Formats: sequence, structure tokens, C-alpha cells
Amino acid sequence: MKYDYYIAMPTRGRVNKQSTLQRLRPEIRKMVNVYCHPGEMDLFKKLYSDQVASIQEYDKDCTHIGEIREYILFNSNSKNVIFMDDNLRFQSRNVPRDTSLKSNIFEMTPKNYSEEELLNMQIEIFDWMFTSLEKYAMCGLSFRPFNRGKEEIVENCRLFAFWGNQR
Repeated sequence: MKYDYYIAMPTRGRVNKQSTLQRLRPEIRKMVNVYCHPGEMDLFKKLYSDQVASIQEYDKDCTHIGEIREYILFNSNSKNVIFMDDNLRFQSRNVPRDTSLKSNIFEMTPKNYSEEELLNMQIEIFDWMFTSLEKYAMCGLSFRPFNRGKEEIVENCRLFAFWGNQR
């Protein structure tokens, strides 16, 4: 991945419940910049300082997620910012595997994929995000399993917990 990128994960009150960080491969996790609530930074640094790119507190005057994201955008010094919620579960669908699952949705965990497959899938996700930001001002991935569109890119759709923005 060779992009002008900045991966930001705002979080509040989930220091010991970081499902996104736990599910990211270490190579990807090292690119994440954690923005925590004022007063949580010491514990975050104790748990994650050697696993992520940076840990910072967002401004104490930020009162809601919109202000936190705006704070991150203005302080990232990067052309493109990817935002991730702190409670993501990564899944894939329509993978050619023998299964009795009706939905054909697989949790992206070592139970279903090798470490190499997991890393390659996560690299592909971020490559897609940054490549899309070269063309679109905003892009995102939906974590809703009932999104059944066959198109690779859908314009003007609802974005959820994982999205990117151009500055």
C-alpha cells in the first residue's frame, strides 16, 4: 500500500474492548492512529503503544463523533483519511468454500482463513479504499450483511462504520 493515507480510529470508553484492533492483522494495526477520549490515553498506551501508529486524545471540547471526526481531519496532515469504528467485525461473502451457510458470510478470523489470507484480504480492503479516494471524495464499506448489490461501487449509498474522506 503506497498512498497518502491516514487511518484513524476514534474511541471512547472501550479501552479493554477494542474489537477492531484485535481483528486487524499486526501489519495493518501498525498503521492505525487511535484517538481516545481525554483521560483514557495512559491506559491505551499501556495496552497498545507498540501495536499502533499513534495514540492521542481528541480535544476535550469535542462533544460528539462529528466534532471528533472533524478534529481528526484537520489534524491528520494527510490528503485522505480512513475512519474506522472501534467495534468492527470483518466478514466476507461469496467466497468459494464448501458451506452449509445460507448467507455464505464468513467471519474474517483464523477459524475460517489462514493468516496469509487474512492479511491479504485486509490489504485488499485498504487498497480499495485508498484507490477509491483517488476518484471519489468519499467512499466506504458497509458492514450490513443484507446489502446484496452485485456492483463493486455504488454511488451515493449510505456509509457506515468504515469510510474514507478526501480533505
